[in-house]
Amino acid sequence: MRALTLCAVAALIGSGCFRVSRAVDELPDGDWMTRLGDLSHAPYIGERVPQRVQVEWDIDFGRGLPVSPIIHGDLILTAVSGGEVVTANAQTGRRYWTRRFNGPVAGQLLRVGSTVYFATQHRNGTLYALDLHRGRRQWSRRIGSPAAAEPALADDRIYFATTRDIQAVNAADGVPVWRTRISGLPVQPPIMLGDDLLVAVQDTLYRIRRTNGEVGSRTALAGEPSAPMAVRGDTLVIAMQPGIVAAYVEGGTRELWRHSLSAPVLAAPVLTDAGVFVLTRSAELLQLGPASARRIIALRGAATESLTMTADGALIGTLDGRLTFVRYDGTLVWQERFDGSIRAPAVVRSHGVFVGTLTGRLIKLIPE
Repeated sequence: MRALTLCAVAALIGSGCFRVSRAVDELPDGDWMTRLGDLSHAPYIGERVPQRVQVEWDIDFGRGLPVSPIIHGDLILTAVSGGEVVTANAQTGRRYWTRRFNGPVAGQLLRVGSTVYFATQHRNGTLYALDLHRGRRQWSRRIGSPAAAEPALADDRIYFATTRDIQAVNAADGVPVWRTRISGLPVQPPIMLGDDLLVAVQDTLYRIRRTNGEVGSRTALAGEPSAPMAVRGDTLVIAMQPGIVAAYVEGGTRELWRHSLSAPVLAAPVLTDAGVFVLTRSAELLQLGPASARRIIALRGAATESLTMTADGALIGTLDGRLTFVRYDGTLVWQERFDGSIRAPAVVRSHGVFVGTLTGRLIKLIPE
């Protein structure tokens, strides 16, 4: 009864609810400052996937896991459908603390040291900073409308898009720095490029100065972006409807190459030394270059965002609950099936492969 009362009071004041309160005593090193922790969407390119796997544990984390967890050392940090933030031990799956908020969390969480940042999609939207040790609120700020996607962090500022505008606030205290109104709804998370912030609104790419929020340029795109944009060096890659993937330089103003595919790309393109890797809605994995489009494998079923590139291949999750590991030459190494659709990219660390499902299960795979 006391736990229910605390939850009810917390819901009224918007500060979140403790469902489990066990402190994270020792925080492993690690920062996660943008979507997938890497502008090129290749945070696990140095990791290797076991050639045979088995399930070490399979734990219910809540209503659904639509985004990848952050895993640093033995710490799991993730957003759960319905507005929860959960921390757990990566070795055992045992929870530390859980907090519930007044709306769904927009995309992935961000982490800098001992602080967690995220925005909610409540009708007025709220940006939060939590202490990672116990999940206590450091600060929160209403942002005026629902967050359109997860924020990004650089220069001690948090940048994010709402359904009405683009904003920047100080990471230390949430104090606003600037707010820029734009015409239309941002369709993907903002991404950093040099001193600018790139934001796609319908079929227009805005280049916004991070210092003051001024719009530096607007560039017409070949279509509306269908997946998060990717940056490597000075190259920007954008997947667009109905199946276009194009590479740009000079802040998106000059196109280098373009491919038209047979299906849309919903997964974030992954940029590596070997080229651009994309996963289509029809579960086809392709390697793209200026004058080439090589099909690596075509799986049965449908896929959305679940593409993870590693040192020795790719992990692909599909909506029928299959996780497939395939080498760069197209060899299918193994395939595991789970209860629930896989939407988010799998996480690969030295102690295991972690995959979440839309039924709320988080599964840890280890070498067999």
